[in-house]
Amino acid sequence: MEELKLQISELLQKVEQAINALAWPEKEQELIDLKQQMSAPDFWATQEIAKTVS
Repeated sequence: MEELKLQISELLQKVEQAINALAWPEKEQELIDLKQQMSAPDFWATQEIAKTVS
């Protein structure tokens, strides 16, 4: 049982390292920001802006 706990702990560390390497929290916040921009009523009125974001 202790061996299994150790393996799980090691896997969790690897997952955390992968999340950090991929900058997951920053990408998630960027997605939230972009969705907010795209939901603005005048966002789609300007095609140049819409093209750069979408």
